[in-house]
Amino acid sequence: MKKQQLIILTIFTIIFSINQSNAQIAIPTQYDTIMTMTGNPEMSFSMIYPKNWIKKENKAYKGRYTVTAKNLKGSIFFTMLSTDISLKENYENTLKETEEDPTKKIGLKIVKQDWFVISYQKGSTINYLKKRIVVDAYGENRIFYLEFEYPESERKVFDAIIPKLTKYNPTQ
Repeated sequence: MKKQQLIILTIFTIIFSINQSNAQIAIPTQYDTIMTMTGNPEMSFSMIYPKNWIKKENKAYKGRYTVTAKNLKGSIFFTMLSTDISLKENYENTLKETEEDPTKKIGLKIVKQDWFVISYQKGSTINYLKKRIVVDAYGENRIFYLEFEYPESERKVFDAIIPKLTKYNPTQ
């Protein structure tokens, strides 16, 4: 009888542990929108992020945000930056900087007309960076910078979030 109780208790503990770990990595299905006004109308933008995640604006740099979830280690960072170099130059500089670090293993490089993506893994941490050229009302080039950084263990959550956020147009 004690052996059966022990087996049942063990099974219950395993099922409870599995349910707890699945609950901790719930995939967001709803998103909030943030509209940021940086003081310069041409630098303003909007962005979506998972509902109930915590957004923090960098106090030193207005208009730079980090979004995190209470129970995850990964984060999302986004901002709008001025630039005086082309997207191609920006891509080449970012790629060179990434390739110069031998601990970074590049997994994805995509360049399109107005954006690029570079994704790499450093140890058990994955970084996914997307930069997009946006032309403001004055004809000036701006870079919309979006970066995801998360541990391999949170890949399932971020694989669901990344397509949604990277397709969003920050100047809508």
